[in-house]
Amino acid sequence: MPRVSIWRDHKEMDLFLNEAMTCFHDENYDRNILSQYLYSRLAWTVHRAVTLPADNTDLPTRLRKAIKLIEKKFVQKISIDAIAREVGVSKPHLLPCSKSI
Repeated sequence: MPRVSIWRDHKEMDLFLNEAMTCFHDENYDRNILSQYLYSRLAWTVHRAVTLPADNTDLPTRLRKAIKLIEKKFVQKISIDAIAREVGVSKPHLLPCSKSI
């Protein structure tokens, strides 16, 4: 699962985390069911964030592709050279572009 830092709506994330912590510390909730709910909610949020277009239309196309590739392959080791090759630019071209975000 990609990192949760791609959660786009920070207010929604805060509400989710508050709910999770409140329920976790309340002994009336079944922790197995709670953990299934939390994992499912995180998986759905990540799925939405990865599949829906991000609000980064002001970025160059190749930089958007690089960001999407990094988020898609987050758990894999991927070099800057590999990212540059994948999006069709040289490493020296990619690095200054990434400093703009």
